[in-house]
Amino acid sequence: MHQEEKAGTVVEHHEDVQTSSVTSKERQEPELIGLVANVDELPQGYFRSKNFLGSLLATELGLMAAVAQFGYIAPILSLINADLGPDPNYIWISLIYNVCLSVFLPVVGRLSDIFGRRNFMIGGAILGVVGTIICATSQSINVLIGGNVICGVANATQMSFHVVMGELVPLRYRYKINAILYISCIPASALGGIIAYSFVVHYPTVSWRGPYYLLIAINALALICWVLFYYPPNFRNLHVDQGDKSKKAFWIKHYDYVGTVLFAAGFVMFTIGLNSGVLLDSWTMKANIDFNRRRERLSLGLW
Repeated sequence: MHQEEKAGTVVEHHEDVQTSSVTSKERQEPELIGLVANVDELPQGYFRSKNFLGSLLATELGLMAAVAQFGYIAPILSLINADLGPDPNYIWISLIYNVCLSVFLPVVGRLSDIFGRRNFMIGGAILGVVGTIICATSQSINVLIGGNVICGVANATQMSFHVVMGELVPLRYRYKINAILYISCIPASALGGIIAYSFVVHYPTVSWRGPYYLLIAINALALICWVLFYYPPNFRNLHVDQGDKSKKAFWIKHYDYVGTVLFAAGFVMFTIGLNSGVLLDSWTMKANIDFNRRRERLSLGLW
């Protein structure tokens, strides 16, 4: 949802977004345009502009990192446990990642709708770099689990690729761009196990930490691209002439905190309960059955 500024005029392509000031200096390159842009309204060279290509690359790298975070690590969990453990809690390395991703994905979507996406995407990339560094340098299973908590939160922004592309690409070409993004995930998903084991077999001094080093590089490149090329509307652009809604304090005050907490708690209990019989204990164990019964009663009561 960007604008093109030429010779002191503003071409707007989002029905709810207006800008208050326009520079007189003509820009050399067209800016990115948003969700409701008509194909005929796109400036010449739009798909070759540095901002579009840079934003596309940032989205592609972020999605690749999010998929690889699970695709690279899940096949070698037993090797990681043998090196840092043995620890019966090692299964939480992959489980906690999925829990955090599932809980924060809708939260990130809603908050970025309100406050603008740029800072969320940049913040997610920063968390991705920090999380993978912690994982790559961890000396215990517990630290590795903590690193995956951070990575799960980071990947909630990276998995929002469909929202970003929906705002940058007109509907006519969206399926082509989505195809490019999905194809870029092949090394992270279909070939994830092969790449992970290649580090273990061919680079034993690096071993299972190798995939994390690769993820650090991918997240760092994505961060650079987000910072340099992604400029969607900010909070001020999104809430022009909306009275009290033009103030951040209004949205902070009226945000549904209770609903968010209930959603997160319910989803965490559901996800852990769903996986406990398969990953942690047998479905026939009394403790497991009792936990799921309590979870169902509590969730129903809160609902």
